[in-house]
Amino acid sequence: MKSSKGLLHILGLLLLTTTQTVRAQDAGGDFVADPAENDIGGEAIEVADLDEISVAHMGNSIQFYNDCPRLLQRMLKYKYKEVISDSCFKGGANVTRLFNQGNGMEEKFDTPNALLDDGTYDIGAPNVTSLLQEREWDYVIINDHTQGAVRDVNRTASMDTLQNKYLPLISDHTMVILLMTAAYRAPAKHSGDLGGFYHFTELLDEGYHEYETLFPKATVAHFGLAYKYIRDNYGKAYWNRLYMPDDFHPSPMGTYLEASVLFCTITGEMPPEAYDETWWSNARYLDPPMPFPSQQDAAILREVAGVICEIEQPEEVPPQEGFKVILALAIGLLIANIVLCRFLRLQKAMEREERKLRDSEIPRPMDSDDSASDGSGKSASSLSEMV
Repeated sequence: MKSSKGLLHILGLLLLTTTQTVRAQDAGGDFVADPAENDIGGEAIEVADLDEISVAHMGNSIQFYNDCPRLLQRMLKYKYKEVISDSCFKGGANVTRLFNQGNGMEEKFDTPNALLDDGTYDIGAPNVTSLLQEREWDYVIINDHTQGAVRDVNRTASMDTLQNKYLPLISDHTMVILLMTAAYRAPAKHSGDLGGFYHFTELLDEGYHEYETLFPKATVAHFGLAYKYIRDNYGKAYWNRLYMPDDFHPSPMGTYLEASVLFCTITGEMPPEAYDETWWSNARYLDPPMPFPSQQDAAILREVAGVICEIEQPEEVPPQEGFKVILALAIGLLIANIVLCRFLRLQKAMEREERKLRDSEIPRPMDSDDSASDGSGKSASSLSEMV
């Protein structure tokens, strides 16, 4: 019967573990066996499996709001042992103005999280030229002013700058990632003539793919299409949460989606599942403060990034299907347990019958009151009769 009890014990543990897993899936969270393995709070990440990656960021507030570069750097540390990152940003700039005027982050990045050990502030490279000449970057991420890619005159000027000023400074080794920004939630900054969200998004997609043709090694990170996907599949209320109150800057949720799309574009893999609000603890710019994504939000945004970047995701068993599988498994184990119990009882019964059969074949010993034989085969009573 010990084997029977062992099966019941295994069944109980299996049901408990599976129930916990399915509950975690129902809550939209991530089931992590050992959270300590995902703790990036410090520097070294045990799960990193590659040596080094270098990423340069160039653009405007669409990237520096909520500090997308540092958030992406945190994500990449789950895959690379060292992530080298630098940037050149200027608020409201298009690619031409950024190249001509250089870095404009002295005030925006004048925050405690930007303060370096030597007393200076990590505001990025002084200009595009110095940034691109720092090293042979693995990846260069560029975004234009959101309206720059959609208005004919502005797009033509941007393409001229990208081809004649950026391209000659970019190494043949470098992959250029053109970060397609998101259309405005509502008309802002004189954008009313660009149509509603959907038409604006279509124009952005066309513009960034034109930029892509200028570089020998380039791809588009479809951050803007991720916003459209969320509006189509999760509704306007959830989509609204991607924006700051000004209707065009990304909220922390929008920035998390932005970093997730960039991670997928760079690695061809899904973003790391580990996430908590401490990921924002070193952001150089969080203004105005907005709610951070919850665990459930992060799971949704990662999934959307994977869909937009066409990352193959393992099929997950829906929770209701999971319960059916577990129920079938439990029934199977119970049936096996019943069969085993009956087999053991039958085996014991057969052993008892065998013992009885052996006992019946053993000769019966003489009773103690029987008369003793005289050795000739005759009993004492027989001898007396003869006398």
